[in-house]
Amino acid sequence: MALFSFTVTRKPRQFHYQPRYYDPRKEQLQAIISRAEQDAGTTSPTDNQLAAARIELAFREARARRKGRTAQKQMRRTLLIFGVLVLLLLLYARL
Repeated sequence: MALFSFTVTRKPRQFHYQPRYYDPRKEQLQAIISRAEQDAGTTSPTDNQLAAARIELAFREARARRKGRTAQKQMRRTLLIFGVLVLLLLLYARL
């Protein structure tokens, strides 16, 4: 009953680390595939269903990118107009 032993070494403590990673693109693709399966009434997706799901996802991502760019352009335009109005107001106030 010795507390310390020089001949026997303990094994390192094991742990099971599962990293949590969220991939929204993969989740959307799985949702589209499962919806296509339910519509078709099959249990395994076919190549046509997978291709249709990928195309649909690509269109959604392209739409989201366009929407983001449009919002940026609108914000720039608004700030430019606001800046010009402030400059005109300052010039008018000095006269």
